[in-house]
Amino acid sequence: MDFWNHLINTALLGTGKQTIDISLLPESIQPVLTNPTDADPETQLLRTGALVVLYLQAGTGAEKLDLPPTPVCDAETQAYGPPAAVRIAKKLLHTDQKPTALLEYWLDKCRVNGWIAPPELLVDLLNAGVEKKHLFLQTKIRQVAGKRGLWLAQFNPAWQYLPEPDYRMHWEEGKSTERKEAFGQLRRQDPDQARTLLQTSWPTESARDKAELLKLLSIRLSRADEPLLEQFFDELERAGDKQKPASMAIRKELVKLLLRLPESRLSREIWENVKRYFHPQQERGILQLPAGEDDFFNAAYMTGRLALTEPTDNAHPAHNVQHWMHELITFIPPFRWTQVFPGSRTDLFESWFTGLPQGPNQQTTDPAYYIIALAKAIHRFSDADWASQWVRFFKIRYKLATRDVESLYHYLPQSDLEDFYQHHIGDEWRSSSRTALRDVITHDRLQQWSLDFTRFIMKGLTNAMADHYQTGEARNFVEGAIRFIHPAIVPLLADLPAADTTEWQKQQWQIQIVTPLTRMLAIRQEIDKL
Repeated sequence: MDFWNHLINTALLGTGKQTIDISLLPESIQPVLTNPTDADPETQLLRTGALVVLYLQAGTGAEKLDLPPTPVCDAETQAYGPPAAVRIAKKLLHTDQKPTALLEYWLDKCRVNGWIAPPELLVDLLNAGVEKKHLFLQTKIRQVAGKRGLWLAQFNPAWQYLPEPDYRMHWEEGKSTERKEAFGQLRRQDPDQARTLLQTSWPTESARDKAELLKLLSIRLSRADEPLLEQFFDELERAGDKQKPASMAIRKELVKLLLRLPESRLSREIWENVKRYFHPQQERGILQLPAGEDDFFNAAYMTGRLALTEPTDNAHPAHNVQHWMHELITFIPPFRWTQVFPGSRTDLFESWFTGLPQGPNQQTTDPAYYIIALAKAIHRFSDADWASQWVRFFKIRYKLATRDVESLYHYLPQSDLEDFYQHHIGDEWRSSSRTALRDVITHDRLQQWSLDFTRFIMKGLTNAMADHYQTGEARNFVEGAIRFIHPAIVPLLADLPAADTTEWQKQQWQIQIVTPLTRMLAIRQEIDKL
């Protein structure tokens, strides 16, 4: 390589001080450079350098990168979606604004029919799952990606959401946040295995993590969990550190779980005490509470053993008792009340409405203090029959406020729900602050709305066109509710705005709602036919 160093030195010194010594170059290229040339020394140096570089590279083999052999994709065991399904998917995936609800609807249809996405769709489909607004669809995309989708995922880090995570490894080796997420998934997949893992690791868990993991134990809670919960609860009792914040947080979660199990020792203990204060035949009222603390309603038991919250104000002791009774009612399984009130539920509800104290200070005119607690218990124990009857009696008959009880509307049969909304909710659902009411009418348990109910909803949306700031919200609602909207509404849409609607509002209605809704409904009907 002396000749290369010679060229570098010549370049550094300059051709005015040093000339190229051709004899130092390889013999095979010397004849080329000794031919007469009219080039100046600088040009000759550059030409010589270029020639030498080519000489050095000539015959050199390309570098090789040793890679492990690429595994062959396993053969698919499920059928591909039919051509009609592929055409629909391309419509959804090859647009700038992919309609999220329709894409989810398509994925659900494929899953129900046992179809997987053909190879031509996979890249676009996997990329869609990376988009922020579609992250919640990743599990559903995994269900239709097939073996080829899993095979492709190894070549793109962004697609690593596709392989099912090793939740057991994350539980054993992950950080605190990863372990909690893994435990929640394990609980959904195999509650018995998750319970065993928690029992094994419990002594080494931090107090904060114990409380958080107990919250996740509520997933698929069953009587099989009761012995372990009783064990943890007894350990706290023996520890005697009831007032420590960390211990109280653990105790609070344990109490919630044990009281969700109607046959648990603690649940029966609470009920046997609570029912002592209810007297259906008493003229002075069906609930007789002490004016102060007694053997059951006292701070040591309520805030110590049960970790219930204390009233936020410095009220009279009687207020504390009423507050604790309200909290306990939320944990009483609804069926237990038939032991105290043996008549019909209508009789029971009537007794509660007319015979209970009027509120926490027994002077307010709001009768819903304990009745709302009953509603929370009905939701806690997912009692659909009680929920339906509660709504009919208290919301419809006595017009109790909607607040705090939207969860009960989920239990109404669809026809009853639609009728209830039209006649008893009215304009409430359209307020931007009533998102819970909107969630009820777009819950995945529901089927397509009736045409009458669809017209009621769409008519309500026309009012949003009067407010520029609600236009986008109305459009997003329509997109999210597309699977529920009755397609026969399309020819009626143009006539829904009120007669006094401005021309600008009508244009917004057409552009923001009618046009995209018509297009989306056409695609949805194609999906329905698959």
